Amino acid sequence: MKKEQLLLLKEEILKGSDTERLLELDVNLKQLISILDYRIREKTRNEYTEGEIGEFRSSVAIARSYLRVIGWKLENFRLEKEKERIDAITKNKQVILEIFESGMESVLNSQSDTEKLRADNIALRDQLSRKEGEITALEKRVKIIAREVVGILEKTKRE
Repeated sequence: MKKEQLLLLKEEILKGSDTERLLELDVNLKQLISILDYRIREKTRNEYTEGEIGEFRSSVAIARSYLRVIGWKLENFRLEKEKERIDAITKNKQVILEIFESGMESVLNSQSDTEKLRADNIALRDQLSRKEGEITALEKRVKIIAREVVGILEKTKRE
């Protein structure tokens, strides 16, 4: 692949949003770099001119730059997916938080209702104990009156 052909890939790499295509380009560029590195190392056989070897080195440099860009793009896609997962979890947590807050609010409201009921209960117990005291006092009076009535009846029988 010549330098000019590599430059044509630039647009596809920069605009690429398909992860599979970027991975395919990544593999192909790595293979190209291996082939060109081999050709550069084998220059001792004089199969290639210095101009061709310079072209190979330029192509390797461009291909390595493209690999870095592809790596950054793939990492960016991974981070975007991770962000989407985090956002989904955050939304779920928000729903759970709202449920928890409404539950806590109802507990707090019911707690104040409970405190009100406790206060009412204490007031009713006080009234009940006063009424029980009045009933006990009335029972004592009834017993006293009953004794007096019995005493009066016994006197009237004797007479």
